This record gives sequence, structure tokens and C-alpha cells, in this order.
Amino acid sequence: MYKCKYCGIKSENCKVISGHTTQCKKNPNREKNIKNRSIGQTKKRIKIQIICEKCGKRFEQIIKENSSSNYIKKFCSLKCANGHVHDEKWKKNISNGVKNSEKFKIGNEKRYSITKRHLITKICKFCNKKFSYKKNNHSKNRISCNNCVGKRISEINKGKCGGYRKGSGRGKHGWYKGYWCDSSWELAYVIYNLEHDVKFERNTEKFEYFFDDKKYNYIPDFNDGCRYIEIKGYWDEKNQEKIKQFPKKILIVGKKEIKPYLKYVVDKYGRNFINLYEKSAHVHDAVF
Repeated sequence: MYKCKYCGIKSENCKVISGHTTQCKKNPNREKNIKNRSIGQTKKRIKIQIICEKCGKRFEQIIKENSSSNYIKKFCSLKCANGHVHDEKWKKNISNGVKNSEKFKIGNEKRYSITKRHLITKICKFCNKKFSYKKNNHSKNRISCNNCVGKRISEINKGKCGGYRKGSGRGKHGWYKGYWCDSSWELAYVIYNLEHDVKFERNTEKFEYFFDDKKYNYIPDFNDGCRYIEIKGYWDEKNQEKIKQFPKKILIVGKKEIKPYLKYVVDKYGRNFINLYEKSAHVHDAVF
């Protein structure tokens, strides 16, 4: 309960009592408070033109005449007020002040002590050097450091990564009479050659090439005994570079070269010739 110190009226709300005390009839300063309030209400309001310190735009502000509580703005909007550009000296002073503060030093010591508790130190069985790692369920039985782990992974996957991967292309792929096709263009090429008794086979030979100082493997699509054949509709810098560095004879079947194959297949089987793909994969009879 709150109580008026002049008349003794009680209330649970402090705002009601504070408003009552200023206008209480037994308050000796009542007349002064009323006069000051009336003077504040009768003061004139003036419009002032101000130039923004950030963008230089002019804007108006309304203030009371001869009032000590006036606050003159420096910026026209919050965008200008919050868009200060700080110098490097200002940033360095703040960083040095934070780093030299006691709270920052104590916080770093606490963090280091907490991380030190959860670290495990061992000796690597491959390079015989000490290494440390965080304690968790996945790394309980570690025997090697990060460098040795990376070397072991690269040795295990050596010769397995890169080159051709069955079904990795963007085209519609599947099997047709024992031949794997990665796109509809390859399917049209296979159908045309089979029905015209043209000898060809799926290529599996790898060739190395370099792009952006990195080594890659390249496997052309087919081989007809005299040359290699690459069926490609999309070209970029990497594809162009692999063809430039190819050491043997190769035929590129692009948009123009594939037209007779597509025309033959579409005229005979229709535009939905992709439905000729076999549902079951013939693994044993596949020519790949």
C-alpha cells in the first residue's frame, strides 16, 4: 500500500499517489507546481531548420521556446545516425581497450581451462608426434593425427576417385541390349549403330589431364577401333581443356553431328524412344 504524506490517502497503485501528492490541497508547493505546468504548456513552439551531418540534407525540428529540455537532432533519420564510418584508429583503440581489460583476460583463461579439461593427448603411431583432440564418442580410439589420417585416406582412394561414374550424368540413363547409356543422345547413337551393323564398344580406358593445376581422369564414351568417340551437348572450359590435352584421335559428336542419329530413331520409334530402356539391368551380358 502507498500513502500520501500530506493527507494520508492510501492506494495500491504508486502512480495514483504520486499524481495526487503534486495536486493535494494540503501540499504547500501546490501553487508553484501548477504555475510551472501552465508556463510549460503556454510556451511557443518553433520550427528549426537543421542540416544533417551525414548526408547534408535539410530537415525541420519543432522545439519549445526558451526551454532547457530541448534536444537538437544531428541526423535526419536513423539510417544516417546508425551509418557512421569508423576509422582504423578508432577500431584499434577499441580492440586494444578490450584486450587489455581484466574481464577479457579472465574470460580467456576460463575458456582455455575448460577446453583443456576435454582435450586428450596421444602419440601418433605413424609419425610418432604428439597430437591432441576433443573428447567425444566418435573419437575415443584415435591412433593417428590429422595429417596422417588425410594421407591414409588419399592412399586408400588412390585410383578410385575421378573419371567416369555410371549414372552420374544429367541425362536420362539406362540399359539397352547390354549397353549402358548415360543420355538420350547416347541411346540414339547405340540404336543407330546396332541396326546399321556399325562396330563399336563402350570405352573404359582412362586418360589424365590437368585443369587449374589439378589432376583429373577422363574416359571417353565409345571406341570404334580407329578412334574414340565423345557424345557431348554441354561444353565448358573444363571439357574443352580435356579435349585439347587428349593424346589420341577423338570424334566429338555435338548438336550438329547427333542430328542424323536422332532423326533415324525418332522416325522409327517416336519421340518417346527413351521408353526403350530395359527395366532390369543385365549385369552378366553387359558390354561395358
